[in-house]
Amino acid sequence: MVSFRKRDIECFRVDESGYTGFDLLNPDQRFQGASAIAISDEDAACLIKEHFPRLQASELN
Repeated sequence: MVSFRKRDIECFRVDESGYTGFDLLNPDQRFQGASAIAISDEDAACLIKEHFPRLQASELN
């Protein structure tokens, strides 16, 4: 019998900037950046509330 230990799945938040859709050779937008962070929902909510107290963007709720 094989037993497996339950592991927590780490969640990463990813965001990008500079996406021009399928126009990958757009000379006006030569760079695209992306970043990622591993953070719990609770910690993310605390940071958002602390640094953006009047934020109304539904994507961060």
